[in-house]
Amino acid sequence: MDFYSFSFGDMQVAQADASSPEIVAMDVRLAFRDSETKGAHLLTVQVQVPGGADSTIADVQQEAFEKMLQILQAATAYCQGKTPNQLKEASEKQLISTSKTP
Repeated sequence: MDFYSFSFGDMQVAQADASSPEIVAMDVRLAFRDSETKGAHLLTVQVQVPGGADSTIADVQQEAFEKMLQILQAATAYCQGKTPNQLKEASEKQLISTSKTP
C-alpha cells in the first residue's frame, strides 16, 4: 500500500452545559493506493478532543491527528492475529458487559 492522501473532514463542537468543557468531534481521513489494483482505500477515523476558547483550528487538528495515531496503533496491536469472528465475539462481550453497568 502506498500513501495517497490525508485530510481533515467534518468537525462538530458539543458542550453539555456551560459548566462542562467543549468537545470537538473531527473526522481524520487517510487514503492508500493498492499498488497492484491501483484502487484507493479510504480510512476515516472520528476522534473526540477537548476544545475551548483558547484552542485554534490548528491546535484541534494537531490533537485530532495525535489521537488518530493512538487509535490506529491500538487497533493494529489489538487486531493483529485475530479473525473477524474473534473481534465480533469480543465486541459482543463488551456490549453485554457495558449494558449491565448501572
